[in-house]
Amino acid sequence: MNSKKTLCIITCSKQKIWDKNKNNILEKAKNKEDSANSTEQKICDDDKYRKDISKKAKAKDAYMGKITRLGIKFAEKFFDGNYVIISAKFGFLKPDDEIYNYNLYLGKLNKEDRKKLIDCLKKQIKEKNLDAYDKIIVIAGKDYLEIVKEVFKDKKIYTIKGWQNKKYGEKLKLLNEILKRDSITFDFFEEV
Repeated sequence: MNSKKTLCIITCSKQKIWDKNKNNILEKAKNKEDSANSTEQKICDDDKYRKDISKKAKAKDAYMGKITRLGIKFAEKFFDGNYVIISAKFGFLKPDDEIYNYNLYLGKLNKEDRKKLIDCLKKQIKEKNLDAYDKIIVIAGKDYLEIVKEVFKDKKIYTIKGWQNKKYGEKLKLLNEILKRDSITFDFFEEV
C-alpha cells in the first residue's frame, strides 16, 4: 500500500485539551451562554466561538476525543502521518496548525454556514496541497464524510469497512484492534 499517496481525514472532537482543567467551570458556563445567545456563525475565521485565543495548541494535541486520538495514531502508524483533522470551525487542520478553544458543532450549522464551510474546505485543499493525494481515508461520522465527498469529488474516498454502521464503542474497538496490527492493506477499507 502506498501510504504517501493516501491522506487520512480525522474528525475533530468536542473534548479539547483545555477541558482537562476542571477548575474552569465558570468560564465554561459563560462560554456556553455566549454560544447559545449567538446567532451569527463565522466559519473558517477567527471571530466567533472564541474562548481564550492566547492559549493555543497544535491541532494534533488539542483534540482529546477517543476517536480523534486513535485516528491520529492510526494515520501516524500506517500512513506516515499524512493526515488532517476536519473541524467545522477551522476546516482542514494539519497536525501542527495552532488553534484556540472553541465550541462549534457541524450538526448545528444551518444551510448557509454549511456552504461557507464547504467553500472554505475547497479553498484549503489548494492552499494546503491536499489535492496531491490520490486516496482519502475518512475516520469521521456521516456528516463529515458527506462534506469530504463533496469537496473531494474527483478523489477516491474510503472508510474502514463497516465504519458508518457501527456505534461509537464499536468504532473504538475496531480502531484499537487495527492498531494492534503491524501493517494493513486496502482490504480493510471500502470505497464510499
